[in-house]
Amino acid sequence: MTVPTVALTFDDGPHPEFTPRILRILATHKVRATFFVVGKMALAHPALVLAEHCSGHAVGNHTYNHFDLSQMAPEQVYQEWWTGAAALESVTGVAPRFCRPPGGNRNSTVVRSANTLGMTVVMWSDYAADSARPASADILRRALAKAGNGSIILLHDGIPETLEVLPDLIVGLKRKGFAFQTVAEMARHLQTQEVNF
Repeated sequence: MTVPTVALTFDDGPHPEFTPRILRILATHKVRATFFVVGKMALAHPALVLAEHCSGHAVGNHTYNHFDLSQMAPEQVYQEWWTGAAALESVTGVAPRFCRPPGGNRNSTVVRSANTLGMTVVMWSDYAADSARPASADILRRALAKAGNGSIILLHDGIPETLEVLPDLIVGLKRKGFAFQTVAEMARHLQTQEVNF
């Protein structure tokens, strides 16, 4: 019998206060996750991105500046993806294979531009709306209620409520029988330009 899996993903980091604490929680629970990192933040805090990478987590491209790509000209979209990818590769030594547009805002140009650079766009299927800063209990309830086999769970680096609820979320998902994978592990069997469970 195949064990159902989920992927925890964290957008918008790295954050000097929150990222190390997220990494400690993940290590304590022996969980690998995926971090969609903003390029300029990666260059400001390279040790944190390297820690993500060296701990076995996947590091994906969340653009360089965290702009809304769907409102930009094609050459600007390409530049955002390219500079974001270059920043991550300069820190980890590995070109990112996966990316996520800020806010999930995308169109055919955004996806095509990412694919041109060898990246697959990864969206999400389970969002607990943590960026709206609800109570931790609400984040936990929403995330657990929506979780299913193959769920990609969207969380944010830098939000106190997310950090507070993360241990309970991991324990709750394990109790429901889920194992954890990175997006890279989950997408291994897929041949697609966009992962959108």
